[in-house]
Amino acid sequence: MLVGRVHVYRFHNPPHKLHTFETTDNERGTTPSLTLRFKPALTMSAGLCVLSPSPERSLLAFPGRSAGHIQLVDLTPPAQSPTPHHHQNLPTNISLITAHENKLACLSINHSGTLLASASTQGTLLRIWDTRSCACLVELRRGVDRADIHSISFSPAAPPPSASSSSLSHWDDMLAVISDKGTIHIFSLAALHPELGVVRERNKQSSFTPYLGGLLPKYFQSRWGFAKGHVPVEGRGEQFKLGWWGEGEGVVVVGKEGGGWWKFSVPRSGHEGIKTGDVVEGECKEIGYKRYLNVGKDG
Repeated sequence: MLVGRVHVYRFHNPPHKLHTFETTDNERGTTPSLTLRFKPALTMSAGLCVLSPSPERSLLAFPGRSAGHIQLVDLTPPAQSPTPHHHQNLPTNISLITAHENKLACLSINHSGTLLASASTQGTLLRIWDTRSCACLVELRRGVDRADIHSISFSPAAPPPSASSSSLSHWDDMLAVISDKGTIHIFSLAALHPELGVVRERNKQSSFTPYLGGLLPKYFQSRWGFAKGHVPVEGRGEQFKLGWWGEGEGVVVVGKEGGGWWKFSVPRSGHEGIKTGDVVEGECKEIGYKRYLNVGKDG
C-alpha cells in the first residue's frame, strides 16, 4: 500500500500482482500499525486498508479517489475455474461508498464480511454500512468534540447454528472504538439482526427519538454507546489498537507510546454500571494490565 495506490498480490513464488487501485492521498496508509493476534483472529489492517477475515467473502476496503469516499472491492475467487489460482486475475467488483464529508480516519470489516464501519477525521460518529447494498444502516455517535479515531473492532462472529441455545441467547453483536483521548466506546449492533427476533436496544438514544423520530435532526437519531472504558494517554504520539478476547466477553487495548496493554470486561446487561440521568450506562471493568516494553515516562 502506497500513498496514492493499493496493490493486490497473490501469495506465490514469485508474488503475482492481481490489481492496482488508485486512491486519494492515503497518508495513514504509510504509517506502521500494530497487529494484534488474539483468538479469534482480528481484521488485518495496515493504515487505511482493511481485508475481511471471512473465507466466504474476500472484501478489501480502502479510500476512494475523493476525500471521505470508500472503495469496496470483492476479491472472492469464482467457485469453478479452469485456470490455476496463482495465474488468475480476480474479478473487479468495485463499489463506491460516499461515507463522510471529511477524510477517512479508520475502517473495519466484520468477521462475516457483511458490515463495514467507517469514521472520518472529525471523529464524532461512526457509520455502519451493508457491504452488499452499500446502504448506511446506522450512525453511532462517539461524542460531540473532535477526536482522532485510532481503532475500530467488531466483536467475534455468532456461534454456529449447531451451538447450544444458551450460547446463542447470550451472544451479542458489538462494536468497540478507541480514540486519541484513550476512551473506549462499546456499541450494540443487535438491532441489525432481525433474525434474532425482538431485541432490547442497549445503545442510548435521545428521549425525544421515540416520539418525533424522522422530524429530528440526524444528531438526535444517532445511537450512543452503552458502555465505556478508559486507558491513560502517555504521550502526544500515542497510538492505540484494540481487539476482542474470548467470545466477546471484553476488549484488549494495546498502546504504542506507553508500551502496555489493558484488558477490559464488557457489561453483558444494562443492569451493570453507573446511572446517568434516567439511563444506566455500563462501565467496562479493567481486569488486567501489563507493560510489555520499557518505554514511556520511565524510559
